Amino acid sequence: MFTNNLSKKERSFYSSVHYWLKHNYGVASKCESKNCTKKSTDYQWAKKREKEYDYKRDNFINLCRSCHAKYDCTEETRKKLRALHPRNNSTHCQKGHEYTIGNTYLYKGTRNCIKCKKENQKRYKKIEKNIDDKKKYDKEYRKTIKYKEYQIEYRKEYRKTVKYTEYQKDYQKTYFKNRKHKLKALDDLKPIISNLLK
Repeated sequence: MFTNNLSKKERSFYSSVHYWLKHNYGVASKCESKNCTKKSTDYQWAKKREKEYDYKRDNFINLCRSCHAKYDCTEETRKKLRALHPRNNSTHCQKGHEYTIGNTYLYKGTRNCIKCKKENQKRYKKIEKNIDDKKKYDKEYRKTIKYKEYQIEYRKEYRKTVKYTEYQKDYQKTYFKNRKHKLKALDDLKPIISNLLK
């Protein structure tokens, strides 16, 4: 059964009935259809066509996944699903191109426009070219004298800011702490070295 078009109440009732079947009669373990190919190993509870959803064992049968899809997917259900899908009724794409034999291709069961695909490919190629040109320009510009002069001026202005002074203070604190630890370690090693030299 297709549960996408059901309401919240219908979905909750649908799930409760299947939970009742699994709890009382266990998981489906075989396929009861005569035309089964017996290739799939996934079995499911399927409602009979003439019956309704209710807490009754006689209203359901065991089917494999492929037989369940074939059993539920009748001509009426197919018509309903086709009517719900917006692309199946439309004659033009979103940009106004007509769905003709030479301008349509199928992808995952839906129609798509070939002209729109070609336009998107051209647009992405232009974006890639612009990115490559920008990278080359940046590499060449960094080698020039203007960039070096700009870098020097930026460093001078940055050193006047508050962030640089705070960073410098933190760096000095950590540097002196590490230096003290190194000096202590050297003082501890001096007697050991003198004893070894003797």
